[in-house]
Amino acid sequence: MYKFIYFTIILIVIFIISLLLNKLRQKTTNELEKILYIQNDPKLYLELLKNPRLKILYKKSSLLQFQLDAYLLLGDDFKIENIIKLLDIMIMTKGETLEYNLKKLSYYCSQAKKDKAQVAFNKIEDILSKVKGHQAQFIHKESKIIFDIYIRHDTKLIKELEQLQANQEGIVRGLTLYRLAKLSYFDKNSKKTQSYLLQAKELLDNTVWFYIVEEALKDMSVLNYK
Repeated sequence: MYKFIYFTIILIVIFIISLLLNKLRQKTTNELEKILYIQNDPKLYLELLKNPRLKILYKKSSLLQFQLDAYLLLGDDFKIENIIKLLDIMIMTKGETLEYNLKKLSYYCSQAKKDKAQVAFNKIEDILSKVKGHQAQFIHKESKIIFDIYIRHDTKLIKELEQLQANQEGIVRGLTLYRLAKLSYFDKNSKKTQSYLLQAKELLDNTVWFYIVEEALKDMSVLNYK
């Protein structure tokens, strides 16, 4: 009887601690993402990741993925490749593996490394083939669009994206307009490229994409790899 009560109390304590950790983990993640993506300060973000207390909240693979996010923004290929080597041999949940391969897809597409981008895309498709629902469909479609734009330079997507952006707003529309700028650049239409970039710039203010658009307006060759 006493053993049962003791065991029940332990379970309740573990449950309460788990709830508190999850709440703290979410709050910490939100704060970190704000620094990285809103304040656009990857260096401060990386310094904060050195806090030993974060090891209590996150697994090693999660902290490495956080680091990867920062180095992707910094464009530090050496650090990115080193972290990828570490993550490739780690055991992760399907959700973590999906998130990781989405980042790999984005990175290798920007590097025009077709074979490695294809491997990441295949992994994404494999995971999502076992998942039903609108969210899985959206992620799959988004991944395919990234692959088709960055690797295949499929200018046939221009019409589809034109229709898509007409029903979008804010940052989402800004990103679609940026993709249209890329495709127009690949289609050798500099006038449309500039038009899309200018429209995207207005919608992407206070995001990391704003600075990429600014670079592209100064030198359109940036669209080859960003």
